[in-house]
Amino acid sequence: MVANRHEPETYADLETLPEYKATKEIFKRAGWEPFLRKFNGYNDAITLQFALHFDGETAKVGGLEFRVTEEFIAEAVELPTTGQRWMKGQPVDKELCVKLLKP
Repeated sequence: MVANRHEPETYADLETLPEYKATKEIFKRAGWEPFLRKFNGYNDAITLQFALHFDGETAKVGGLEFRVTEEFIAEAVELPTTGQRWMKGQPVDKELCVKLLKP
């Protein structure tokens, strides 16, 4: 089975996708909608542009390009930067991990 990736170019295109509607409803039922709206100046079209042009480190919205950091996100959503950390994408020292792996 091959999954198709939808990359809408407008918010209207995004709204037509059944997956979008289902995901939006899941977030709404889970109580995440107020959390997602905490982004200052929340706007559906701008949010779409951010999502389409975010490369993992920087985002581009219109003519504005900016770095997205943990501190930036924490300030925007009013959450602390403490707690569990994930090492996804971080280099791993093979010598330190070999003891944890089965032969």
